[in-house]
Amino acid sequence: MIRGIVLAMMLLGLLIGAPCDPPEAPNPTPAPSAVAPPPEPVKEDTSWMKEPWAPLRGLGGASVIVEDMSEDAERDGLTRDVIQTDVELRLRKSGIPVLRGEEAEKMPNWPSLHVNVFTLKNEKLGFYAYHLSAQLREWVFLARGRGPGENRVNRATTWYAQAFIGTVAATDLRGIRENIADMVDNFINAYLAANPKKEK
Repeated sequence: MIRGIVLAMMLLGLLIGAPCDPPEAPNPTPAPSAVAPPPEPVKEDTSWMKEPWAPLRGLGGASVIVEDMSEDAERDGLTRDVIQTDVELRLRKSGIPVLRGEEAEKMPNWPSLHVNVFTLKNEKLGFYAYHLSAQLREWVFLARGRGPGENRVNRATTWYAQAFIGTVAATDLRGIRENIADMVDNFINAYLAANPKKEK
């Protein structure tokens, strides 16, 4: 008897309160946005991708800075003074002004061509392993950080040469000087492409 009553109540509950999927809520109409649209992004200058010499356009010359070198290389005749003279002479012959001291500092962009010569000598085998690089560095203005009082001036590399890696006999370091000359020639070619000489 009790079991029958329980079954009857269960059937009645299924008939009356059977679960069903809730009706889908209508899509609300979006309220008009009160937020201002974002500012248009600054158009990126991609001319350097087609013309890698473009950053050198209008460059009025550069100072030459040869970074610190190893004492071994200095003792074997590859000195900073030798490289400094090689680079400056090559620039002058091509018509690129070589800036010195206050002359370079007075320029707003203060351009400087940095030559890096890293050498490691193997005393037992009598050779040098070397890594050479060259970059033009200038003061530049960043597009970001436009707030009042924010410093947007930074020192940055605006041109660089493909690095050289190799080995050379410790008794003959001319190969390193020749590779440095090739890097400087790359800079000269880029400079002349960006600043063609006017025909007289």
